[in-house]
Amino acid sequence: MIRFLVFSDLHYDHIPDGDTRVEALASRIERQRPDFVVSLGDLCRPTEQNRAILRGLRAAGAPVHVLVGNHDTEGGSLQETLGFLELERDYYSFTVEDVRFLMLNAGGSKPPCLPEGQLDWLRNEMSDASLRYVVCSHHSLANDFAQRGVANREAVRALLETRRTLLCLGGHDHGDDCRVLNGIPYFTVNASSYLWHGVRKMKDFPEETRRCYPVLADCLLLDGPLSAEVCIDGGRVTIRGMRGAWRASTPADIGLGETWNGVRISANISDFEWKA
Repeated sequence: MIRFLVFSDLHYDHIPDGDTRVEALASRIERQRPDFVVSLGDLCRPTEQNRAILRGLRAAGAPVHVLVGNHDTEGGSLQETLGFLELERDYYSFTVEDVRFLMLNAGGSKPPCLPEGQLDWLRNEMSDASLRYVVCSHHSLANDFAQRGVANREAVRALLETRRTLLCLGGHDHGDDCRVLNGIPYFTVNASSYLWHGVRKMKDFPEETRRCYPVLADCLLLDGPLSAEVCIDGGRVTIRGMRGAWRASTPADIGLGETWNGVRISANISDFEWKA
């Protein structure tokens, strides 16, 4: 059995309590003792002071595999971000037992798109018929709303459908969502930070806090970092989510409905079970 913890979209530099959230995630890793941890991107800016974030997570006792999100290059180039994240390149794979984990990056363009070279790499990485596959991408391979999902997602999904693909995990959309398309579940991992909405300017926090963290004016802050535990046992995939809460204003307070940016609005990560 493979058991790992996954989280996404911490946005450390955008929130006033980033250190507290990193400590909460690290405590969760220590308590749950997963085989490894996956961060689905938008962790933090590639600055010297932020190196303590990855050190703290890795010190919790499990290997941490990271993706490059579209906000991870703020204040630095892609190469600087790769150096900060200790990655040789922005897409890669690792194998645990008979499952190969494919870590993608479609964030180099708008709308996000998997370059042809990365598609060729993906085909080669998935050529071993004896393996099963889990695909991790910051941007969704299932979300059809506006320009949120990977632009060439249908081509990517067509490739995944020819292989023993167990699960696709994505972040970026700051919502709670899962869709099964042609026998493959595409699970959106809710954010560990906030829901960005831009509906109206928020004043949930003191003016000084809003001045230091201006994105809060357009966000509903989650009370703490969300994460999920994923178990792969034979052909069965089980995701144990968690319940969260809003720190101050809620979606109902500003008149949001059930969905935003193509995914379900929630302060939680749902449970999910699937037999491949």
